[in-house]
Amino acid sequence: MLATQICQLAVDCILNDFQRAVRIDTQQSRRAVVDAMKTITRRDRLDTNAADTDRTNEIFPAENEGEEH
Repeated sequence: MLATQICQLAVDCILNDFQRAVRIDTQQSRRAVVDAMKTITRRDRLDTNAADTDRTNEIFPAENEGEEH
């Protein structure tokens, strides 16, 4: 009886450790995905702003002469 309880306790400890590790890994994965999405969004926004500036310079070249970029 005591041996069974000790084995069950060991199994419970192992499962708890495994579940904790999975939970931590999941949280880190979520953070990594969120960070990647922010980076992609930031880059896309920078690309869009650069393209808008190029188009504006093509349409209104005289207004933008002498401006520092």
